[in-house]
Amino acid sequence: LDSTAEARGALMDVSTPGRGRALLIPLDGGPARALAIQAPMTTAAFLEDTPRLLPLVAALDRGALIGVVVATKHEIRVLDTRFHRIGNVETRRFSEVSEASERRGPAAANPARGQQTVTHTEKHERHVEARRAAFAGSVMAEVDTRRADAGWEGVLIVAPPGLAEELAGALPNADVHVTHYDIGDVSIDALLDELGPKIEAFAQERELRALGAAREKAAASGHGVIGLERTLVALNEGRVAHLFLPGDLDVPGCVLPDGRLAPADSGAGEPISSLFEAMAIRALDASARVSVVESKATTEPLAATRW
Repeated sequence: LDSTAEARGALMDVSTPGRGRALLIPLDGGPARALAIQAPMTTAAFLEDTPRLLPLVAALDRGALIGVVVATKHEIRVLDTRFHRIGNVETRRFSEVSEASERRGPAAANPARGQQTVTHTEKHERHVEARRAAFAGSVMAEVDTRRADAGWEGVLIVAPPGLAEELAGALPNADVHVTHYDIGDVSIDALLDELGPKIEAFAQERELRALGAAREKAAASGHGVIGLERTLVALNEGRVAHLFLPGDLDVPGCVLPDGRLAPADSGAGEPISSLFEAMAIRALDASARVSVVESKATTEPLAATRW
């Protein structure tokens, strides 16, 4: 461990980049490997024959590519974020036209049409609001196109109340999360600090919605399974599309001679200390998605299946 003192110090140094950090130390004296990402990880330490990857799998799923729309009345910023890193920022500003605001007195009314007298300022404010709505609609149409082209898994909208709902309504086919917040005109670095907890909350909300959908499918004898035994059968058959594992629980298991994963008490097989770890790796090898959720959401594995 003496040779890894510097790496272990960097792991705990809050001044270095990365909200989530991992350090893999081989016991045979080989070089340690460090990993730092912006997505948070579970705090834990493991001593295993092979590196424990489940915390990284959880961070991988929560670091999915999403789009973020940060809006005020005066501008809309659109950006990509993956692993809580911001990229591809585009800013569109709304410019108010003040040509009529300098006029004074009431605007002409037409009593024959039931019109009431209004001031030029009021007419101008209505005109500005109509232009602002058209501006927002145009930007959100571009956002919807960018969402489809870039493969965003969801869209986080950060804006004051009212405006946030207006923007969300322009994305009827997207997985949208709305948070009410007037973030103001801040730098990109400050924006990342502000958005970090909101992005994490969105990721957790997405996980729980997907978990609920998989549970409903399983209950309706559809494309879903609940429980360790049934989930293992689906996983061994290559039917799993989205695997859900309780992150703070685990059981030992074994690999049977034919390669199937099984609980530890299933008979002759090569023992493995973490069955959930092996299930996650097996699912990823089959191009399935893996989500690690808290045990209060589920105390047993379940999965959405391909058939």
